[in-house]
Amino acid sequence: MCQTFGGHIVTAESVAEFRHILSYFHVSFRNTWFGVWNDNLANGRWNSIDGSVVELVKYIRWCTKHPWMHIKGKRCIGLGYDGVSVCWFDQDCVNENNMQVVCKAPPIIDVQKSFSPTKYGCKLGWSYLPSTGYCYGANAGKTSSITWTNAENICQSSGGHLVTIESMAEFRHIMSYFHVSFRNTWLGVYSHSLAGGKYESIDGTVVEFAKYNRWCATHPWKQYGGKRCIGFGYDGISVCFFDQNCATDNNMQMLCKAKPILLEPIKEDPKAPIFEELEENPPIPTIPTIATTRKMSCYV
Repeated sequence: MCQTFGGHIVTAESVAEFRHILSYFHVSFRNTWFGVWNDNLANGRWNSIDGSVVELVKYIRWCTKHPWMHIKGKRCIGLGYDGVSVCWFDQDCVNENNMQVVCKAPPIIDVQKSFSPTKYGCKLGWSYLPSTGYCYGANAGKTSSITWTNAENICQSSGGHLVTIESMAEFRHIMSYFHVSFRNTWLGVYSHSLAGGKYESIDGTVVEFAKYNRWCATHPWKQYGGKRCIGFGYDGISVCFFDQNCATDNNMQMLCKAKPILLEPIKEDPKAPIFEELEENPPIPTIPTIATTRKMSCYV
């Protein structure tokens, strides 16, 4: 499937890339295929789908009882959660199918590649979008079923707010999270009265969400009074926007948006930074991409 997008199953070649991959895993906490395999676990030799160096345990540990050295034949690597933390495990490459996939591919058009690191970065499980200078975190480690009001409070406790849209590049980045789970997701936009047709954003930015996509069928529901909050979902045709009760509707997930944080020194191993350093005023890519890391790969 990934090859049809011109890419392959995701691999990690840096801490920054691994953290970016984790930002997708945190959307659903579903087991996710990784582009690494072994023809014979007994020899301990791992191969990557793209020929990159395999350094799994550089990033996280193996899940309990893995790898299953007693199992013969080709084994493929997945990313999961064993109740303690995110970890690696091995699975049958052909028969195991209770997995999701993240693909990795080069941009279809070249983008600007200059990068000037500073002392700022994103939290674990958050991704960085150079064109906006913001970090994005799905569910922020909290419940995935939540009201708009509670979601905004949690985002604020993480130093940010519910995601807003200010460009096509940002909209595409947000969509890359939605496509992991296809779950209804809150947007940081609301209206005190839909009848008046006036929308406000949680961060004071200009509200132009309808510029990037359409309303879902029968929305907005102008017959409802009181404060209504905006979300996006899938109505069987395409991704679209809809309105919900801000305080009671909770069959939603959230996506937070926050400025990069100041990195703290690491006492255990100062040569192995927890955060990949990011530039404070990044250049704007020549085209919007779904998600960008230093090697300029796209993820879906």
